[in-house]
Amino acid sequence: MTFPPAGRRVGPDCLSDARLDALVCGLAPAAVKARADAHLASCEPCRRRYAELREFAASMRGHMSDAAIAAQAARAAKPRARWMRPAAAGATALCAAALILLVVRAGDGRPDAGIRTKGSDFFSVQVLRRGQTFLGTTGAPYYPGDTLQFAIPADRPRHVAVFDREASGAVTVFHPWRGHRSAFLAPLATAGEHILDPPIALDETRGREWLVAVACGTPFDTAIAAERLSDVSPDAVGGLAAGDLDLPAGCTVQTFELDKRPEASQ
Repeated sequence: MTFPPAGRRVGPDCLSDARLDALVCGLAPAAVKARADAHLASCEPCRRRYAELREFAASMRGHMSDAAIAAQAARAAKPRARWMRPAAAGATALCAAALILLVVRAGDGRPDAGIRTKGSDFFSVQVLRRGQTFLGTTGAPYYPGDTLQFAIPADRPRHVAVFDREASGAVTVFHPWRGHRSAFLAPLATAGEHILDPPIALDETRGREWLVAVACGTPFDTAIAAERLSDVSPDAVGGLAAGDLDLPAGCTVQTFELDKRPEASQ
């Protein structure tokens, strides 16, 4: 059984798999659903992706008993994000089965393995690989086609950005992907996490690469931070502090290393 491959996003307003998953399982708030329905009415690529995910959710139902679905959903009772909630009142057992794929916590399929990062943990990476979604681990192997989705807790207001730093020194701002100012994330009454769009699909570049997440209490210039990050030696990326990137005092920097390897063996 294989999760439908990602990579269909064609425009800034297109819906991420996270949003579509919530629609499939009836977990999207009414306002979010209304906006998504309006977009689907005019976007053929997103309609196709939505249909793929609905078909996949339906296929899951044929592979699991009601007891297995209930047991898996119970193990997912502590979700990492609002769109990962296990089946709630009104949601079907079918959707519970689909959501199981979104709450597996480790590459070997064991739940609740957790993420290991350097410094204060406010940034997590969820990985979709060959039909399985798991919580990424810094320094672990990653492969071409792996899709990464970033999450940041919604417990407090934060001004954030996520950068990609290659061994060559090249820097890309992954989030926010437009403009030169940090993105503001407001706290949510339901806590949970903000899922940062769009998800990122890894290319075939090999070697070490770093995701650098920044969270501040005030806005900051991502272009300046990116320029400073490009000047940092590869060996120093893992120990970055706010001052190294000309960030305001009190900002938190978290580094996540990708060990990018050739295509994973079958």
